[in-house]
Amino acid sequence: IENSRRAVYGYDQRAEVFGSGGSALCGNDRPSSVVISDTEGTRTEKPHHFFLERYAESFAEEMRCFAAGIRGASPTSHDGPAPGARAALNSILIAQAAGESRKTGRRVDVPQS
Repeated sequence: IENSRRAVYGYDQRAEVFGSGGSALCGNDRPSSVVISDTEGTRTEKPHHFFLERYAESFAEEMRCFAAGIRGASPTSHDGPAPGARAALNSILIAQAAGESRKTGRRVDVPQS
């Protein structure tokens, strides 16, 4: 896992996961998805400059879901059950393993919860 909150070209946050069954990639959010390719090369817009630009819609959706929950409606807008305590615990276990790996420079397995 690598990220940078202060890249000269914008807020760089990417994630890529691969395994024996395939892979998943989540790239940077940009103001436009246009990619220009010509004799000079390939160009695209820089990622959003600041994390608030990148997550503005996410924060607005979070507030909409919060208000819906207060009104007694479903607090989530996605299909399926809302994440629970196990998801929260797993995120902490992953972060702890990543921190230990960074300190030791070695692979650290994530404990099963």
